[in-house]
Amino acid sequence: MNDKLKKYLAVDVIILVIAGLALGLYLNNKYPGPWFSLNANSKKVSPDILSITEPIYSLVGRVTKVESGAIWIEVSGRTDVIPANVVNSTQLPQVQEQKNITYKVLLDDDTKISQAVTPVGFYFKTAQPSTINILEPSQLKFGQVVTVNANEDLRLNTNNTFTATSIVLSEMNTMLTGTLENISGPVLTLKAEIYGPPSDPAKAASSVTYKKYTVRVTDETEISFFDFAAQQAAMVEFNELQTGTRINVFTEEDVGTTTEVTALRIEPIIVPMLTDPAVSNPIQEASPSPLP
Repeated sequence: MNDKLKKYLAVDVIILVIAGLALGLYLNNKYPGPWFSLNANSKKVSPDILSITEPIYSLVGRVTKVESGAIWIEVSGRTDVIPANVVNSTQLPQVQEQKNITYKVLLDDDTKISQAVTPVGFYFKTAQPSTINILEPSQLKFGQVVTVNANEDLRLNTNNTFTATSIVLSEMNTMLTGTLENISGPVLTLKAEIYGPPSDPAKAASSVTYKKYTVRVTDETEISFFDFAAQQAAMVEFNELQTGTRINVFTEEDVGTTTEVTALRIEPIIVPMLTDPAVSNPIQEASPSPLP
């Protein structure tokens, strides 16, 4: 073999080696995992969420267990599954499979826990209560729906255990709507309307149920509504409330866990209607207003 041919072969080998390294780096970056790695520090991706291509720093799940310094959450979702007999997965649509994954979430001194609450919307008080409650770890309970945030990409977490930087509970419902059934001193009996899941408006509208609540009124309770005729907010005296009136009640308690609440604000539901201009007071004719 002459020297010229040897030089050509050497160049060909070098080109093949470079091409192989380039292909390896490309595959290693596009499909990270234990099957192939040119990077000694490359990390395995959790098999539970292989189909997710973007970094994940938060999870939404339901609390299934609570211990000192930790909670367990169950995360439900769908994952892409490729049938075993498919050779080229790009030619067929992937199958969606329901999958529940349990994570152990560690809490430390820096973990912040909070919950949004329904705004009260006072008309006549300038100091509005906070719409965010700061909670203690002891207030985390079984069955709560939480959003857990972390400072690590959870796709790279293979043991399903991580430390939470913050935990946000689903919004606490502190508002009731219903019919005023009884007035006994400063205590009202409300027949509240409970609707179906808001995720399905059709079911929500057709699956209304009723639940009785005891509502305590204090000197600090604002009773007000928006007077559409006057185009301004109006106050209502407590003794003007009448049974049979539909009202909104705003409180600071979670109405999903208790039936005895203290009212921060009560709003009589007074719906205006289009009437002839000759009608002097369309508000009163439109609804059972507590106003005389």
